[in-house]
Amino acid sequence: MWAGFETTVHLISNGIATVLSEPGPVKLVREEAGPHTPRMAALVEELLRRDGPMLTAIRRFPLEDIKVGDRIVPAGETVLLAIGSANRDPQYISNPDAIDLDRAGSGHLGFGHGPHYCLGAPLARMEVRTALWTAVHRLPHLQLAVPEKELPWKPDHRQHALTALPVTFTAQPPA
Repeated sequence: MWAGFETTVHLISNGIATVLSEPGPVKLVREEAGPHTPRMAALVEELLRRDGPMLTAIRRFPLEDIKVGDRIVPAGETVLLAIGSANRDPQYISNPDAIDLDRAGSGHLGFGHGPHYCLGAPLARMEVRTALWTAVHRLPHLQLAVPEKELPWKPDHRQHALTALPVTFTAQPPA
């Protein structure tokens, strides 16, 4: 339930908060003809990188001593990878705090890597594109009900997630 549902829900709410608080992303979503365009796909990749729901990976335990930088991690010790930091590392990602739809490569670990890569990644990407596009197009006056700095974030070292997403909108009847 957690891996296949909760993380996608958090990415959608984080994404809506970002889209509504920054003029570039909301303009992009409003201009797109549908959710399944290259620009919407690029937006989702940037949201995964910058505002993804997971701050750390699942704990790992090395089978043998490993060297990380100038330190040795003994076999069997807990290793907790900081995905949120890696996704914003300025040594590898230029201007990491910006949403850049022309960024080369995916540049994020939002779905893990290698044998631990998320099997649901294609579905999650599709769900996020569809949710963002549909929310903005069906609710044309959708906006945050509080200033961005007042959004209530979950106090958790593992997840980057809102506890609520206060918005206001005017509903548009379906066509």
